[in-house]
Amino acid sequence: MRHYSEPGFIFSIPIIVFVIVVLLAEIMLSMHQHSLAKSDRIDALAFATDLRTRSEQHLNRVLHLTSGLSSYFAVRHDNLKQTEVEDILRIAYQTTLHVRNFGVAVGYKITYLYPLEGNEQVVGMDYRSQPDQWPAVEAAIVSRKAVMDEQVKLLQGGLAMIYREPIFIEGNYWGLLSTVIDSDSFLADTFGKINQTTYQFSVSSSKGHSLWGDASLFKDADAVVITSERGWRFAVKTLNSEGRLSDGLLRLAGWVFALMITIGLYSVLAHRRTLAHLALHDPVTGLPNRTLLNDRIEHAMLLARRKPEDGLVVVFIDLDDFKIINDTYGHRTGDYVLKTVAQRLETCARIGDTTARWAGDEFVVLVESLNGSEIDPLLERLAKAIAEPIYHDGHRLQISASFGYAVAFKDADTAADLVWAADRRMYAHKTRRKQRI
Repeated sequence: MRHYSEPGFIFSIPIIVFVIVVLLAEIMLSMHQHSLAKSDRIDALAFATDLRTRSEQHLNRVLHLTSGLSSYFAVRHDNLKQTEVEDILRIAYQTTLHVRNFGVAVGYKITYLYPLEGNEQVVGMDYRSQPDQWPAVEAAIVSRKAVMDEQVKLLQGGLAMIYREPIFIEGNYWGLLSTVIDSDSFLADTFGKINQTTYQFSVSSSKGHSLWGDASLFKDADAVVITSERGWRFAVKTLNSEGRLSDGLLRLAGWVFALMITIGLYSVLAHRRTLAHLALHDPVTGLPNRTLLNDRIEHAMLLARRKPEDGLVVVFIDLDDFKIINDTYGHRTGDYVLKTVAQRLETCARIGDTTARWAGDEFVVLVESLNGSEIDPLLERLAKAIAEPIYHDGHRLQISASFGYAVAFKDADTAADLVWAADRRMYAHKTRRKQRI
């Protein structure tokens, strides 16, 4: 499980987790957007239905007297009096909102009109001579049903909606009752008071004429479109609801959450790596400690059994008179000497060799693939490196070392015995040096 503490693992795993969390956040955001879009469409559909109902209700209020007027003319068609007709139309006009005038055509010519003022030129007009109006009139007569004609250009000027109801006597066409509705007044009363902070809407006629709002809304893919029985079309789009977090803010929250998890995971892994390093390395020199060294010796001996001729050597090193330096100059200087010696030993060792601190002022170098003739030159290089003067806090320090080595499968067959054999040989070397002194 050593790879869990390697730098590549510590960096790569948090990055992978960050990417995964970001992807999950994006998926959740997409699902949230889909849910909101579905909810918005349902709400927009309900709002559009309310608009349709509202328009029908307002229109019915305007046209509620037309059926009564049609019945009156059907009954009195052969005994109509000018004053009586004017009174009937006047009363209907005064009790109905948004009506510009009522017109009655006997046959195809407008015979009765109220109010007359401002509309005099319309009296006597023959629908068949009006190409803008005749198709709607003819459609009403042929279908025997009332027809709403929106956005009609009037002879007296302006635009209006005209509700045309044909009158039949014993199955024969007699005439036509026209209710001319002020478009601006009716539409403003019907739709003008509706707050559009939550919903944007547009209304068009059965012929595609824009009655209210922005007609481009019908081309908006996010808009809901429904149609009334009269053919009016209602397009509704839900705007950003108040209090709803924007997609950008939600995405930012997801990224921040992912970053927090990543930082937390990196901190945990880095802390574990630090603990693992401290468990296997000497805190003063940074070299592998006894535990890690034993592990590497055992691993190296397993490999060396296949090729014992390659040679596997353990060099045991003990600094001479290190205690004097420690006692004379203090532990800070002593630690500096240990660090310096550790660096010099690592410099002399080859790539792949292991330099470790065994204990106190003792070091061990594990050398792989080394034949017998190369051992003495290696010891000389190590001794020369250690003997170089060490300068610290204005002091020139000189130190030497005693060496011992052991060859795997010649001096010992296990890791512990190999180190013990090198240690015994080191003490023998130290004893001989002291005797010479």
